[in-house]
Amino acid sequence: MTNELDNSTKTEIPQLDRAIKEIKATTKRVSDRLKACRKPVDRKVLAMIFSRLLDLEDALSREQSRCATHAEKILATLQLIDDGLKDDAAWDVADYLKELLPLVASADWVYRALLEEKARPADAAWRWTALCDEAKLNKVVEGYDGSLPGSEGKAARQNLAALYTVRNDRGRHDRARERLRAQYLRRVAGGLFVLLVFSVAAMLALGILGAWFPVITVFLAGGLGATLSGTMRIRDVDGIVHLHEAWRTMASQLALGGTLAVIVLFTLQTRLISLGTLDFSGTPDPVVLYLVGLISGYSEPFALGLLKKVIDLGK
Repeated sequence: MTNELDNSTKTEIPQLDRAIKEIKATTKRVSDRLKACRKPVDRKVLAMIFSRLLDLEDALSREQSRCATHAEKILATLQLIDDGLKDDAAWDVADYLKELLPLVASADWVYRALLEEKARPADAAWRWTALCDEAKLNKVVEGYDGSLPGSEGKAARQNLAALYTVRNDRGRHDRARERLRAQYLRRVAGGLFVLLVFSVAAMLALGILGAWFPVITVFLAGGLGATLSGTMRIRDVDGIVHLHEAWRTMASQLALGGTLAVIVLFTLQTRLISLGTLDFSGTPDPVVLYLVGLISGYSEPFALGLLKKVIDLGK
């Protein structure tokens, strides 16, 4: 890192002088990491950080009076960028830089950002109109002459920064939700594998389990089906809170699915109703038994539909 500033860049504002030194060293570090990086996802976020650092470096050289007001925030953001920056921390830094740039960047940068906002599709989430009147946006864009004077320019910068903050918060929420979903799915996948091994082992242990064989096999197969069904629901859950609730609910899926499957088995063994041409009065084929248990646990409507038919017999 450079220890001294050139006379041409010295500002006599200690924090701003530090920021000017830091930005050059930080940009070089990120550039070196970008050249050595091989993972596409890491390259994408590092390239984003590098591009925004270049914009910030340009602002520090051209908009020093404006940057001086935000020198502490600039330094705090730069200090987050170290050699170990990766994953969510890297995306957070990219977000922070984007939120900072509208406040300190040149008028040309802000103008280009406003053009991008104006071009966003009408049905896009969090358009400029969420924070500012469309007419004001058009007025600033159409009246641009190389500068953003007065209250309109200040409002444009502040609203852009606020807009980026809202979008970045949503992005962080989405990333956290995906991590949580992946974590839950990994746990459920492990549980499903163990349950599958035990249920298949039970199906193959006809001679050992004797009379308990049908009940144990159907219960395990039903629990497997119910857990599999719950996994499908977790995959489609959007909210983190709801995802957490779904995970806790899945703890009861095993018992619920297994119990339903056993009830279906007992119902079929009484011959009050039949399932096609299958005969459950004796010892059914293990594969058929396993499949009926799996379907009963996976599909509550299937199991409850069979039970409803039994109830209807008494009417």
